[in-house]
Amino acid sequence: MSSASNLVRLGGIAATLGGMLFAAKTYWDRNDAPPWSSDLTDMLAFVNPLLFLIGAWGLYTLCRGRLGRLGMMGFMISLAGFAVGTVGAIVVQFADAFWFVFVLGLLAGLIGFALAGIPILRAKLLGSWSILPLILGVYGPFALMTGDPPHSAFGRTTGLILWCLFGLLWTIMGYALLSAREGSPAPSRSATAVRDGAR
Repeated sequence: MSSASNLVRLGGIAATLGGMLFAAKTYWDRNDAPPWSSDLTDMLAFVNPLLFLIGAWGLYTLCRGRLGRLGMMGFMISLAGFAVGTVGAIVVQFADAFWFVFVLGLLAGLIGFALAGIPILRAKLLGSWSILPLILGVYGPFALMTGDPPHSAFGRTTGLILWCLFGLLWTIMGYALLSAREGSPAPSRSATAVRDGAR
C-alpha cells in the first residue's frame, strides 16, 4: 500500500473517530456549556480539531492534483483553520479568554471545506459521497453558530440534534475516505489529454 493510500486511510479513521467523539462529547455536555465546563473531557478538547485536521489532510491527499485553484485554496484554508483550532483548544485550557481562537479555527476549517467541496463535487472525486465536503462546509458553521446545546438559539433538544448531526457527518466522511482508499478518483484533465493523445 502506498504512502498516499496510508494517509487517506489514516484520514478516514481520524474523521470517523472525530465525528463519534464530537457527538459523544455533545451528549455528555448536553446540560452544560462545552468547552467551558471543568470536567476531564474538556482537557482533551484539542483531540477533536486534531482528528478533523487529519481527516481533512486525508481528503486532500485523495484529491490532490485534481482540485484546481479553488480547491487548493479551500484546502489550505481548511488545514490552517483546523490547525489553529487545535492550538486554540489547548490554549483555552490555560486561558479561557482565548476560546475564540478555538471557535474561529473550526469555522475557518469548515469554510475551507465548503470552497474545496465545489470542485470535489463537480469532478466526483469522492464518488457517490462527493457532496459531503460541501455539506459539511455549509452545515457545520450553521450548526456551531447556533450555540452549544444548553444555550442553542433553537433550544436544547434541537441544538443537541444539530451538533450530533455534525458529528455524524464527520463519521460518514470517514467511511467515505476508507471506502475510497483502494480506488482512484477521476483522472485529471491533463492526464486524460495525454492518454487521448497517445491513441
